Amino acid sequence: MEAQKVDHIGISVIDLDKSLQFYTGVMGISKDRISVMGRPGVMRIATITLQEGKIELLEFSDKGNPVAASADPRTDAIHHMAIKVDNIEEAFKAFKNQGSRLLTEQPQQLPGGRKIAFVEIPGTHVLIELMEG
Repeated sequence: MEAQKVDHIGISVIDLDKSLQFYTGVMGISKDRISVMGRPGVMRIATITLQEGKIELLEFSDKGNPVAASADPRTDAIHHMAIKVDNIEEAFKAFKNQGSRLLTEQPQQLPGGRKIAFVEIPGTHVLIELMEG
């Protein structure tokens, strides 16, 4: 397994709309560089595309979701760092063998073919989102 690059940083936010006002108003990011999507009852995600990389703002509504459970509901905070890898199954096994907490039993396939898996680094509350595709 080889880590190829950081794809994005995920930030959990309490109020997605207020956060987007900051990025468009203060940071000068045009609205055409922001896409908002989500899963009703679970989360809303705003992806901000920069010249190099992306920022994901995550507003969780389903606190029972294993990915949401790692977010502090009282504050905005860095939630995860997404790293592209060349072989997600191999990376998943390597993290498991090193004692990482796995948020799912195996990598998940998203619509469009991309595979992801969340792992927690041992001794921390830092999540890594492994991505392939």
